[in-house]
Amino acid sequence: MEFNFIPWETDVAMEYLPMLPLQLNGFPVGNALVDTGATVTILPMELLGLLCVDLDKKKSITMSHAGGGTFSVIPASTKITYCIEHSGFRPIQWNGTVFFSARQDTILLGHYECLDQLVLTLDGPKKKIRVEQK
Repeated sequence: MEFNFIPWETDVAMEYLPMLPLQLNGFPVGNALVDTGATVTILPMELLGLLCVDLDKKKSITMSHAGGGTFSVIPASTKITYCIEHSGFRPIQWNGTVFFSARQDTILLGHYECLDQLVLTLDGPKKKIRVEQK
């Protein structure tokens, strides 16, 4: 499967980011940023009710972000089903743990039980991302 990077306007310029159209537990949740620097997948807290999962508050962890600060994330108590679809291709599906944060407004796809399940090829000059399942 191959997807175009998504235009993203910043204060400095129009950027093009590697994002994937994502379904979680069967619900289309929009485009998710492929964050190769993220350890875990982080979702906005607003998605908690939509996904019908509970939080495992005893396993809350503190993460560092690129800006130098820290924030807390809480894992879901059960794994969720990820799905990436593209016309003409079989869906790519797998199960993995997601974490939620009240301070996150973009879905960030991280390595643990997410990006480590995929073969990704980023083509910056062509602004494309190719995705295959391991």
